[in-house]
Amino acid sequence: MTERVRVLIRGKTHLEVYQIKGKTNTAEMKAFLNEMFAPKGLEFTDIIITEVLLPDEIKQPLDMKAQYGSLNEMEREKYNFQMRVIDDEEERQLLMQRRTEMRDSVNEDFSK
Repeated sequence: MTERVRVLIRGKTHLEVYQIKGKTNTAEMKAFLNEMFAPKGLEFTDIIITEVLLPDEIKQPLDMKAQYGSLNEMEREKYNFQMRVIDDEEERQLLMQRRTEMRDSVNEDFSK
C-alpha cells in the first residue's frame, strides 16, 4: 500500500501534498482506496485527512524542489534589484551632467 501512496503523491507538488491535510471527501484518494480495497469487499464513502507525514525519501526531494524554486525566484529578484541600482545610478549621473551643463551655460551667459 505504501508504494501505491508514493505513486499517487509523486505526481503532486510540495505544496499540494501538504495542503491535502484537513480536506474531506477527496475524490482522488477515495477512488484510489476503493480500487485498492474492492477485492476485499471494502468501500470508502468519506475520507478526512488528519495528518500528512511523508517518509524522508519522499519528503526530501519535495523540499529540495520547493527550495530550488524559491532560490530561483530569489536570484531573479536579486538580479532585478541590481539592474535597478545600475539604472538609477546611470540616471543620476546623466542628471548631474545635465545640471552641470546648464550651470556652465548660465555662467557663460553672465560672463558676456
